[in-house]
Amino acid sequence: MNDRLDDIFGDDLANVPFGKPKALPQDAASVRIRETTPEFAERCPKCRGTGRFISYSGRALGECFTCKGKGSKTFKTSPEARTAARQRTAVAKASVVADHQAELKWLSDTLARRDRLPEGYATMLADFQTRLLGGRALSDNQMAVIAKGMARSAQWAQERQQKASEQAVALDVTAIRAVLQTRKKVMVALFTFSLAPAHAHAHGNNPGAIYVKDNGQYVGKIPAGASTFAPGRDFDQSRLPALVEAMADPAAAVKADAARRAQLLLEDPAMTIPCGCCGLTLSNPESIARGIGPICAGKWGF
Repeated sequence: MNDRLDDIFGDDLANVPFGKPKALPQDAASVRIRETTPEFAERCPKCRGTGRFISYSGRALGECFTCKGKGSKTFKTSPEARTAARQRTAVAKASVVADHQAELKWLSDTLARRDRLPEGYATMLADFQTRLLGGRALSDNQMAVIAKGMARSAQWAQERQQKASEQAVALDVTAIRAVLQTRKKVMVALFTFSLAPAHAHAHGNNPGAIYVKDNGQYVGKIPAGASTFAPGRDFDQSRLPALVEAMADPAAAVKADAARRAQLLLEDPAMTIPCGCCGLTLSNPESIARGIGPICAGKWGF
């Protein structure tokens, strides 16, 4: 067989890639460098030098996978050099994270509403976030995807702010702010006013704002330091006069609401009357007539 191949191909047979290629001759300089380079042996951190894999119950289950049963590992670089390399890697990773704080914040805010995103897009953004938090830089195309998303989010936020400013209603909020200085939440004639935390990192993104609910449903807010009410999409414009009354004079609004409830109770004795300040159902006839319970009456000075 070999004779026939030699007759057909002649000297070209040596170039045919049959079988295992022969080892190339070693460069003398490379061999000398490898032989003279010092090696650093360290105890295997996994098996602690035993060379055996020990289970959680204390049984030896075979040789250590990390050191192959040797009990130690050999390195071409010193422990100091490897420590310095790890430190350089940690600094490089921290630099990537520090240089992409804006991108990471946008990714975090966007992925917080992941249920509103297409699944493929959300998966891609989550991968970008993992890479950046791990200190790995993104490609130009990947950064372009994030930049486009950030620009789109900024445009939407500007449009929402402009729409809110156009719909904002000027109100006298001095009285309701004074009430919220002594308590974080108060209910006035079915409107619930709650003060947002003073610091953004505590909870929410509107420190110092006053959130407004109507019958337990969020209907808008009063920004911190502003005297305008920014209605939400669920705000009923017909309730604006009642909101103005509740903010201008909370105590008078509670009394007026109690009078309206007392009239409704005369028309339907079976109906329940909630406290005008906390919303709990009133059972005492005097409290029902007043529209406010005794504890809230003491707080309000009724």
